[in-house]
Amino acid sequence: MRRKVLAGLAGVAGIAGVIPAMADGAATTIDAGGAWNAFVTPLIPSIAAAAGIVITGLATMAMAWLSKKLNLANLEMDAHHRDALQTAVTNAAGLALNSLGNNIQGKTVDVQSPEIANAVRVAMSNAPDAIKYFKLDQKPEKIAEKILAKLPQIANTSGAPQ
Repeated sequence: MRRKVLAGLAGVAGIAGVIPAMADGAATTIDAGGAWNAFVTPLIPSIAAAAGIVITGLATMAMAWLSKKLNLANLEMDAHHRDALQTAVTNAAGLALNSLGNNIQGKTVDVQSPEIANAVRVAMSNAPDAIKYFKLDQKPEKIAEKILAKLPQIANTSGAPQ
């Protein structure tokens, strides 16, 4: 505050010194450097702070735009739903495997079998949000295919413990 008062006084003193000189007609040029510096120098910290706020705001807006453009929020949601769907399908495949007798080696499993149909119902009820998110609620055959694909992974087809 004291700097601002001194700057104001310096500006007034500078102007007060110029006006009588102009009245005499002796000097027609003005040295405004001293008055200008006295006025601007105290404002530099405020200008720097305001510039920092503007730059931070612009950076925040740029990050929000980039995030929206790259769809980063949906990537996290995709991962959550994908994990839920994989867990539901794996559990449903385990149920189907249990119903089929825990050994599918040499067996042909039909997509339309009651065991797979029951496993599809279980998967759909265990992860309804994920099923809807990936638009599988109208395509139970796609869920059945995923369950069938999981069967060899969870089955003990080699005879050795897993």
